[in-house]
Amino acid sequence: MVEPGARSGTDRLVLGGDGRPYRIEVSTSDLRDDPSVRGLLVEWTVRPEAGLFGRDPTTGLFTLARLVERVATTGAHGEPDVAVIRLRADRVLPDDALRHAAKRLVQALRAGDLAGRLSDGDFVVVCPGLWTLAGAASIAQRLRSTINGPVQVATGIASIRLSAGVATGVAGSLDMLLER
Repeated sequence: MVEPGARSGTDRLVLGGDGRPYRIEVSTSDLRDDPSVRGLLVEWTVRPEAGLFGRDPTTGLFTLARLVERVATTGAHGEPDVAVIRLRADRVLPDDALRHAAKRLVQALRAGDLAGRLSDGDFVVVCPGLWTLAGAASIAQRLRSTINGPVQVATGIASIRLSAGVATGVAGSLDMLLER
C-alpha cells in the first residue's frame, strides 16, 4: 500500500506483439490527502527499448557492442583466427527491407558465425576460425548472392543491394578489423 503523499515506481522490459522489446514504466502517487485530487495517480510510459540483450530492435541482429563482447572471448594466442565481413547497402533501406535482409543473412550463416547490424544498411558477419582472405571473400560473395534482390515492403518493392569488404585478424580486435 502506498503511504499518503508517497510516490513509488517500477519498470519492466517486455516483448511486444511485434517481437520488439519495450520498457514499461509505471509510477504511482498517493494524492488522497490533496483536496483537489483525493485519490491515486498512476502514470504509464511505454517506449521501445533499443539494444535489449545486445540486439538491434529493428532486425534482431547483435549490436556492435554485443559482437565485440562475443568475439573477444573467441580469440586464441594472438594468431589470425577470425574473418570479418562487412556488408553495406548502396542506399538507405526502409525498416521492412532491413528486416528481410537480416532474415536472409541469418539463414545464410555458417554454424558458429555471428551477424550484427552496425547502422542503417550496414551489417557485419564475424566468422570465427576462418583466417584466409580468400575464404572470407568466398563467403562474402555467397552472402551477397543470398541477400541481394527485391523484397516486398509496405510501400511496394524495395531492392536490396549490398557490397562487401573482408578482413582477417585476431578475434579480440574486432573494432580494428572493421576499420580495415
